[in-house]
Amino acid sequence: MIPFDAQHLFFGIFAGLCAYAFGRRVLPWVVLGYIGTFWVLLALMLSPKKTRTPLREWNPITELRRSPKK
Repeated sequence: MIPFDAQHLFFGIFAGLCAYAFGRRVLPWVVLGYIGTFWVLLALMLSPKKTRTPLREWNPITELRRSPKK
């Protein structure tokens, strides 16, 4: 189990603030920051992203369906 300490908590909050600054969803990044490492978070944060769908319009059934090849 992951220990609860100030370093993990601080890093989770820092990852959440970075996610907010980069325009990504904050809560998953706080969790990843709490359990993850700096380099993994940096690579994921700088990776290309799709345009964000507003949460109330998000439909997991259509999001997870394969898109037709062009």
